[in-house]
Amino acid sequence: MSEYRREFAEHQGVPGLFFKYEFEPMTLRITEESSMSFGHLLVRLAGLIGGYFVTAGMVHKVLSAAYYTVKPEQTTLRRHNV
Repeated sequence: MSEYRREFAEHQGVPGLFFKYEFEPMTLRITEESSMSFGHLLVRLAGLIGGYFVTAGMVHKVLSAAYYTVKPEQTTLRRHNV
């Protein structure tokens, strides 16, 4: 803190706590070194693809259950195990 008064018209000071900030330009450089092996990449990719298929299967089951709840006359033709 460099000042304890703030001057206004007619040189009257107002009591208070005033802060002055001085910003200086700064450069932040972020670098990432990749040490992932090819096998690790394949495992992560397989996990992504497997997660996609599991999620798509769950969405399909929920939508099928909702559809056959609304249209009960077609349940004997195409009933999925929900």
